Amino acid sequence: INTVIITPKRPILPGLSGQLFIYYYLFCVSTTLFAQQPTCNWAYIPVGATSQAYHTIYYAATDASGHIIELGKLLGRADMNPAPADTVLTPSGSFNYYLSKTTQDGHLLWIKYFGYNGATSFFEFKGLKINANNEIVVAGNYYGILDFDLSPTGIDTLRSKQPTYPDFFVAKYDANGGYQWAKSLGSTGTSGVKAQALSLMPNDDILVTFNPTGAVDIDPSAAVHNSVGSNANLVCYSPQGQYLWNTHTPTPTSYAIPNNTVECDSWGNTYLMSVGYYKLTVSKVTITGANVWDLTIGDFPTGARVDPQSILIEKATGNFYVAGTFGGTVDFDPHAAVVNRTESSASYQDGFIAKYDRDMNLLWVNTYSGKVSFGTKALDFDDGDIVAVGNLTNTVDFGQGVILSATGNLSPFYIKINPAGATKTGFALAGTGLFTTINTSIGSKAIFSGSISTTTDMDPSSANFTLNTTVNNSFTAVYQFLLPLNTETMLESNKISISPNPVYENFNLSVAESLIGTDYAVYNALGSLILKGKINAPTMVVPSDNMVAGLYFVQVGGNFVRKLIKTSK
Repeated sequence: INTVIITPKRPILPGLSGQLFIYYYLFCVSTTLFAQQPTCNWAYIPVGATSQAYHTIYYAATDASGHIIELGKLLGRADMNPAPADTVLTPSGSFNYYLSKTTQDGHLLWIKYFGYNGATSFFEFKGLKINANNEIVVAGNYYGILDFDLSPTGIDTLRSKQPTYPDFFVAKYDANGGYQWAKSLGSTGTSGVKAQALSLMPNDDILVTFNPTGAVDIDPSAAVHNSVGSNANLVCYSPQGQYLWNTHTPTPTSYAIPNNTVECDSWGNTYLMSVGYYKLTVSKVTITGANVWDLTIGDFPTGARVDPQSILIEKATGNFYVAGTFGGTVDFDPHAAVVNRTESSASYQDGFIAKYDRDMNLLWVNTYSGKVSFGTKALDFDDGDIVAVGNLTNTVDFGQGVILSATGNLSPFYIKINPAGATKTGFALAGTGLFTTINTSIGSKAIFSGSISTTTDMDPSSANFTLNTTVNNSFTAVYQFLLPLNTETMLESNKISISPNPVYENFNLSVAESLIGTDYAVYNALGSLILKGKINAPTMVVPSDNMVAGLYFVQVGGNFVRKLIKTSK
């Protein structure tokens, strides 16, 4: 683990520290539950040691425990630990490319840096994935010399094939950031080769997409396996980094694109998105690299432009979702049926989310007028629903009464839609920026990464959690989506009551007669169950001995909720 400097921490918000921050945090997670809006558990931009830091998060993911893994870059020296009590400063004032792991409650577990012993003139990340063993796989591009073992004394250094043309790399680390291996793949020609996207198969085989110019040996061993053609290529490596197979998109002039644009189903079939002349091609490839089909939507000569930005696969069915932007009139069904949608924002940037079955038969498509764009990893599942993030301009009708408005030039937004395409809820932040990634996690939480360029209230509920910045900076934010309660029953305020409130020792829970015999549960502000029991009388005493000071939610009968504040002496 890298050496870090520990100093007294500056508070996340000016004027808040120690216990004051705790109380601010608790107020931040209180919510108007009937609106079903999430609350901000915490949000953080690295605090510069002497001035505003310039921070970029490229990719974020979560492991099986809900820990947050991020790839990023920082210019300047800054505190990388969101926790108020601890400071972890970057090692220098220059560019620091890093891999980090943070708990969901905002405590940095470790941070490690690329390039300790390298001399890179060019470096970028292109993918981050976590496998079933919580191992971390990273892909990107570089030229020069790069140290991949992420330690000040590292010796595992790779050198690009050419000093001024890029190779792509794939590297693997254990759950603690410990180096396992790194492979560099490049061209001896004068153009280099760049990775575009990364994914994992169910068996943890590794997939990388790229666009070759000429023949590129993509086998890191002594054997030679060259790329195919000049279109989007897909190469598969074993969990140990050994070459397995490669294929390409047969559609002419269709090229691999960045972001979350390649994913697999539970059978190991890969769905690869590529773009050429503003047409989207989806290629289905078997677990052994055989091409199944290539289907296209969009038609450049007619002005029907499609720009895909993220793909999401239903692992068990092979159904998949595509989010992106479009312009002109696009037929979203690649087969004989015609399902046209026409852009209305006159900027080639109406948004869309489309659902297809595993043979790319269109199941439904939603289009959104008003300049809507999606993030680098913009889609995820949430208890069977689909969530999407990005940014928007003006006012956008997402359907079913969910109408969101930008308050800045481009405001970050979130929506949730059901599998049939109906929008259930959404929010937009009052600021200028973008949600780039979303990862739903345990405890009804979602981890967002993104960027803002102005002071922004990160909490869409009635609470307030302000991040201050004067330049474009990336943030991490954890949102709590509290209990999925029924709107009408929550408003019946006479059903349950709590006294005393705030409480120091035990509290009395009183309920309507109709609720006797039902269960009660107490959740903390993070949504974790603290205690539960049976309602056996109209008024009963509930112990709070094991509850620390803070904000809690008492739920009765599955629908009725009251806030409870536990105090200390």
